[in-house]
Parts: sequence; C-alpha cells; structure tokens
Amino acid sequence: MNPLRNPSAPCSLHREKIVMKPRHIRIIGTLSAFIATGALFISPEARALSAEVEAAQDVEVLTRGPVHEAFAESVSFDPQPGMIIRSAPPEDIEELPPEQQLDGDNVTWIPGYWAWDDDRSDFLWISGIWRNLPPERQWVPGYWDALEGGEYQWTSGYWSDAEETEVAYIPTAPPRNVDIGPNIEAPSEDHAWIPGNWVYGESRYAWRPGYWNPLRPNWTWVPSRYNWTRRGYVYIDGYWDYAVAGRGVVFAPVYFNRHVYSEPDYYYTPSIVVSLDVFASHLFIRPRCGHYYFGDYYAPRYRDSGFYASFSWHSGGRGYDPIYAYNRWDHRHEDNWDRHQQDNYNYFRDNDGYRPPHTWAAMQRLRNENPGDDRGRSRSRMFANSFDGMVKNPERGQKFRAVDQESRTRFVSQGKEMRKFGQERRQSEARGIVAEDASRKIVTREKVARSPFVGRSSDQFAKENAPPVRPEPRGSVMRERLQAKKAEKANPSPADRAKPTRESVRPGTTREMPGKGPDSASDRKVSPEPQTREKAERKPMVTPERKVKPEPQTREVPQRKPMVTPERKVQPQTREIPKRQPQVTPERKVQPQTREVPQRQPQVTPERKIQPQRQPQVQPQRQVQPQRQPQVQPQRQIQPQVQPQRQIQPRERSNEKGSRGRPDA
Repeated sequence: MNPLRNPSAPCSLHREKIVMKPRHIRIIGTLSAFIATGALFISPEARALSAEVEAAQDVEVLTRGPVHEAFAESVSFDPQPGMIIRSAPPEDIEELPPEQQLDGDNVTWIPGYWAWDDDRSDFLWISGIWRNLPPERQWVPGYWDALEGGEYQWTSGYWSDAEETEVAYIPTAPPRNVDIGPNIEAPSEDHAWIPGNWVYGESRYAWRPGYWNPLRPNWTWVPSRYNWTRRGYVYIDGYWDYAVAGRGVVFAPVYFNRHVYSEPDYYYTPSIVVSLDVFASHLFIRPRCGHYYFGDYYAPRYRDSGFYASFSWHSGGRGYDPIYAYNRWDHRHEDNWDRHQQDNYNYFRDNDGYRPPHTWAAMQRLRNENPGDDRGRSRSRMFANSFDGMVKNPERGQKFRAVDQESRTRFVSQGKEMRKFGQERRQSEARGIVAEDASRKIVTREKVARSPFVGRSSDQFAKENAPPVRPEPRGSVMRERLQAKKAEKANPSPADRAKPTRESVRPGTTREMPGKGPDSASDRKVSPEPQTREKAERKPMVTPERKVKPEPQTREVPQRKPMVTPERKVQPQTREIPKRQPQVTPERKVQPQTREVPQRQPQVTPERKIQPQRQPQVQPQRQVQPQRQPQVQPQRQIQPQVQPQRQIQPRERSNEKGSRGRPDA
C-alpha cells in the first residue's frame, strides 16, 4: 500500500490542533511533498496533514513511562533476570527522526523499541532519542527473547567499551554487594563516594572496595556492574557519561490504540519531548526491568511492583543512581537538599490530585485550565512540550540544526544496522545455551561485531570538552598483580619452574618458626634449632649430639639444656626449660619444678626405664618418649656444671626424683 494513500501513514504528532481541509487537499499536499523529496523523506507538514485526523485516535502520547535505555541505564549491584510476559512483541516500527537535530559532531539518532506496560497489559513504544554518545563507548541494544511455553523475556542493553571485540559470560551471579558507605573521610567536598563491587577473576569473585571519586561539572560517572543475560553475567566497567543536561533529547513514549504500525509503508516520527527537568523531580527506577521511569508512579501499588524513587534507591544501599549522585553533588552547598527531595516525594504520594498527568492530552487540558499555575511543585508536573516549541525556545543553551537528506539517510541506515546487531546478539546468547553444558561452571567468550553507534575517542575532544581521567579504584593494581602471578603459575617457563621449589622451602621454615614461638621474640631467635632438629632426624643421633655440644653451651644451653641435665628429656620444651635452669643449680630449682615439673616429670620417670631401648628414637622429640630417655649420657658431658646435680640423682633414686620434688613443695 502506498503510504500517501494511507490516511494513517507516517504519523507525526508535533501538531496537535489543525483544522483539516477536504481529503483531496491533503492528498495533493502529500503528493507534492513526495515528488519533491521522495517517499522516504516526506516533509513533516505532509505527514502531519495525512495523519492528523486519526492520530489522536490511533496514537496516544504518554507523559509517563520508561526512559530509553541508551539515554540513561540504571545501575543495580544485584543483577536480576528480565521480566517475563506471555505476549509476543510486535515487529519494530519504521521510525524516522524529526527534521531538526541536536547540534554536535557526536550526536546521532537511536531508534526506539517496544516495552511492556503493566497498567495496560500491552506494549507501548519507547520513542527514539537524539543522543550525544558517551566517549569511548558503543551501544549494545536490548531485545525480547522467546522462551518455552509461549513466554518472552527482556534482556537489557548497555554501553560497552568501544574497543571490546568479545563478550565474556560468567556463569554465576556476583555475591551480594557488601559496601556500607565511606570508611574514610572525603578528600574534599568535590568528591563523591563510588561503592565497591565484585570482580570475577580466574574462578571466583574478588571484592574491590569503594573509593572517593572527584566529580566534574557536566560529567557523570557510571560505576562498574554486571548485566544479566540468558547466557551468563556480563561485566560492564565504569565510564564517564555526559550529565543529563548534555545527553540529548528525550521524546515521549506512545501507545497505539490499534495496530496501524503493521500496515505497509508505515512510518512514525515522534514530536513531543520530555523536559530533562523531570530527572530531578519525577524519576523512578525499576531494577527488574533495567529502566528508569518518569512521571506519576507515586501510588503505593507501584512500590509493590518494584518501583523505587531515585533518592531511596541511591541511599538505601540497593544500588547506585548516577543521576541522583550528580544532582546531589551539584547541590552540595545547599543545606537539606536530600531532605527536600524526600519531602517532594511524600507530597505527591499523599496528594494524588497534584501528580503529573499521564497523557499529553491531559497535560494540555490542565495547562489550559490553570494557565497561571506554574510555580513550585505544580510547575514541575508540566514537563512535556512540543518539539517545535523546544527548537524555538531551547533548554539549557541547546542548539538545533536542520537534518539534511544525507544525514537522514545515514540515520535510517544506522537504525537498520542496529536492529541487525541486536538480532545477532540475541541469536548468539540463545545459541550458547544450547551448545554449552549448563553444569559446566566456566566463563565462555563470544566474538562480537562493532556496534553502529560508537562514541568518539577522548583524544578527539578539545581539552576543555574532554572527559575526566578514569579513576583508579582501590585494589585494582593488586588485582592486576595477582592476575599476572596466576598467569605465570599457569604457564611457567623452564627457568621459573625451579623457583617454586626454592620458594616452597622458605614458607615452610617461616611457618614453623612463628608457630613454635609466638609468645616471645626468643623463640624466633631459636630458629636455627628447628633446622638442627631436622638434620638430627635425618642423621644418626651421634652426629647431631656432637653438633649440639658447642651450640647449646654457648648460645642456648643456658636457656634450655641446664634443665635438660636433670631432665634432659624436656629439651623439646625449650619454652619452659630456660625458666627452670637458674633455679635448678641451687636446688631451688626444685621449687619451680614442683609448680610445672610435676606435671611433666611423671612422664620422665617411665622414660628413663626405656632409656637403653629407645635411644635412637630420642630425636623424634615430638613423640615425648625419646625426650624422656636419659639416653643423652653424652649430653651429660655437655653439662659439666650440672654434674653435682647428677650426683644428687643416683640411679637408685632415678625413680624417686619426681617424689622428691613433691614433699618439698
């Protein structure tokens, strides 16, 4: 069907009140425009005349609904699967950009897509946007995917790194975010706290702590997070985006009362814009759908459906709202600014008669009925206007220029490429589910093509317009070092293979030393003894005893082996023996022994009985038996000073030593 003979064809909604002439006048005007510019480049006036009669009935412009994901993507630290519905989405609409575009070398037209409206139980169309592309990012569109049983699930889009050539799908979800806010004082009032996040390494997640990040006017930091897909979780690193005022133009979503979009050669051009002030007054987040929502969602039932006010989502620890964070930073010198945001929310929640209208028609009626009601909270609900009016009276210094045919052709071509790119993503992620075994917990990687919407590199901007330098979060350097070490261990060179063996000995010795002497520094000094003990275990007892003679007498005998002479068996208990030595020589030693020795001496008596039998076993001092043996007669030679004590303990009283100490106590 020829679009010129279809009264509902190309729908342009930027004119609301037009007195229609007879039908043949409309057709003549449309034909003249067709001859002048071609079927694809019909002028907005011709499109308006050809469709204005039925536009009000067929297409309803909404003043509330989801925000295009490419304009603002919500941030959640708990990525959730997309919403599931039982209705198939319609085919995408052929959407043409308006005749005027936002001025800028990095500005492009990104077409809209279908979204589900719970209140209507039907689809609405999120109109396309003029977008100032974020530097060094490329747009990956979302999609509806068919599930088993006639259901469909939404997978959100995201801005990925412009240099990314493959996507890594992580099989397991990140742990719950544990960031509880700043743990150190802000360096200055220009800094904003960026929450920590989990980073997936070789086989597990590692926590990267939060940090203070200095913000700059006109720039918003979007932190790192994960995006859910049917194939796995995709990590999206943080990036700088324009503040809302510099991102572009948002057009109002529309609802089609009948399926005029399915007619052949149908084109749609949005014409009602949403003021960017709505992002500071009537903004909500719905994490399950991965979208921002604007307008009236103040009723309690929306909270039950997963809608959060922007300030509550940001400050409640559920996620991070870059838009709210920037607005709060921008008003950092205003007292109680956060409190005012909550007060405004409470006012509209408790006064439904003052909430923003739901449709463009209702907003026009309200504006006509109360032309002077444009102050305070009442003014904030009048946030929609015609695009023509905006071009004539731009907001915040915005500039517009006419779209020439060459640019329009490029925009239409990019829109088709984006839809193809989105279909390739859907097929790739769905194919991975069939090809991969779900039980295999491994990271899969998929090569991806380049998106048709890619932002310029930072070095292509003038210095005053370039984005800030990327922040270096705490823990990132350490993580890179750990990854480098893991890579070296996974693929060691022949020269490096010998290093782990030498390194393994060192940690072994250091682990033994602190474990044996944690209570005093003297235990650390005794580190040569554990080494001699190891040698004694490997060699016959005679050799270690000869080696021990000079060492204990000069270095350690005053601490450990004077006690060993009366109780040579207690040598392994070097921790307590040095305390007993000064007391043993004047027989006062018996008294400290009564406190501590009686508990260990009863074990000594049977050891002397086994002396001849287990002399070779004395070195495994850990078994206590070799320690108990008086086998160390050669050690008696080591103790020339304690010989009088040995005389005090004749062999006849060897079994009575322990009993002698008890009555003295």
